[in-house]
Amino acid sequence: DEEKVSEILSTATVQPSPTDRPYESSQGRETSSTARVTKVIDGDTIVLENGETVRYIGIDSPEKDECFARESTLANSQLVSGKEISLGVDVSERDRYQRLLRYVYVDGILANDYLTRHGFAKAYPYPPDVKFKDQFESAEQEARSNSIGLWSACGGDSSETFDSQSAITQKQYSKSTAGDRD
Repeated sequence: DEEKVSEILSTATVQPSPTDRPYESSQGRETSSTARVTKVIDGDTIVLENGETVRYIGIDSPEKDECFARESTLANSQLVSGKEISLGVDVSERDRYQRLLRYVYVDGILANDYLTRHGFAKAYPYPPDVKFKDQFESAEQEARSNSIGLWSACGGDSSETFDSQSAITQKQYSKSTAGDRD
């Protein structure tokens, strides 16, 4: 399983590419602060050195029991773990779990966009925080049309997206790829 994850991540190296959206987006870059990432919870949630938990705005990655959750978490970790990041704001300050809601910028790219564009998350507009809605939906469409990441591994070629009711679980995914391991 670890080899399969490494193989997937090595083909989608977490480095800025010409299609990644840099700091200067069409909507501008408004940051509220900078901080160092001390822990990656999953593909769309991190913990900062001050103990605050940050939920990435506008995207949703697979949960622990869903297909591609491990890969999404590892990609996010490779992208931000231990790094100094900038946090961009939208309308809402926190979600119902009291996590900070932010756009995350690292090494010259918008992480929310990167993870979506490379198939580690899907676009998840949640009003009123929709500053990058069109950008993230375009990123998801690009990943879908190119069968990248979860859109390839999880049967994402259909119009269904992952969620706890319809997703292939991590156990099912592991079982289906067991023959691929040598």
